Amino acid sequence: MRPTWRFISVVLPAMLLVVAGASWAADLPKDAEKLPPGKAVDAYLAVMEDDTQTNARRNYAEMMIVRMGDPAVGRIIELYGHAGAERRGRLAKILAQIPKPSASTVAVLLDDLKKSGPGVDPYVVLALADLKAAQASSLMLEILPRAPDGLRFVLLNALGRLADEKAADALFEGLDSKDRLVRTVSADGLIRLLTDLRAKPIEGGKDSYHPLMKRVADYIENGSSSESRRILVAELGRVGDPDASGILRQVARTCSGEIQIAAVGSLATLKCADAVGDLVRLLRSKDPILRHRTLEALASIGKMSCVPDLVDMLEGSEPQERREVVEALRRLTNQPFGDNPAQWRLWWEREESGAER
Repeated sequence: MRPTWRFISVVLPAMLLVVAGASWAADLPKDAEKLPPGKAVDAYLAVMEDDTQTNARRNYAEMMIVRMGDPAVGRIIELYGHAGAERRGRLAKILAQIPKPSASTVAVLLDDLKKSGPGVDPYVVLALADLKAAQASSLMLEILPRAPDGLRFVLLNALGRLADEKAADALFEGLDSKDRLVRTVSADGLIRLLTDLRAKPIEGGKDSYHPLMKRVADYIENGSSSESRRILVAELGRVGDPDASGILRQVARTCSGEIQIAAVGSLATLKCADAVGDLVRLLRSKDPILRHRTLEALASIGKMSCVPDLVDMLEGSEPQERREVVEALRRLTNQPFGDNPAQWRLWWEREESGAER
């Protein structure tokens, strides 16, 4: 039997990967698993730091150190103490991937952050965020005003992932940055912070969540960066707060373009039944993307009161959109009437009659 294209496109690459793995291993230290942990780490690091090696081989060597786990940590920390900035970044990246980090792992990274300041390697900052080292947040905030542009983005990314409410002002400031990456990670960081604060119990009568949500809502309404506003709206559904639906419905009613589409997506994430009326009105929009996203949102929310509006939409729709309407109706009702409006209306009249009884 001749091999199918599926075999060629799926199975053959996997076979090549296995063969490639064997060839990588041939260039790596032989019997490395029999070496003492310290020597094995050194051998694999030599491959990682050899510029003549391919990226695949260097990544493979890094993976092998990570797989060693705890036995590798002692040697990495020993090397860290007298390594240059670039090597410390490389070692930090490895440490962040080893499960169940020890206190000494976090301590050596924190010490580097403190001593290096704005000259710290970005991988050290990211490693501390990966390791959920909350104590790193204050040091990052100290460095942030003096950080070069490339590090500023990384610091804000890490601060957002650490979800420290003291970072809120810095994240709001980042929303208005000229750098798109800074705006993006700042908006994402605020959403992460909201999500974290909402999950925490109120301690000592201090409610940090609602004041922060109000600041986010104010920025969505009045902020100077339309892109940051859009990202906040698009991600707000992730927070899981039903009260956020008021902000999102307002955006869906009064805004246009990408931010309006983002609001529809977040309302779908929240499964906001109160928004169905607002969403039905958007089905009359001239924007096909908005209509498409609205159909998906209505199907996701699952409130059947919109069925008559969807049936009306079947008539006069282009073939592609008609298929989308039929799919939304199927998801809402689990009925097989396709694109036949008469059958849908007859079924809906029976449903309503049954509900009244």
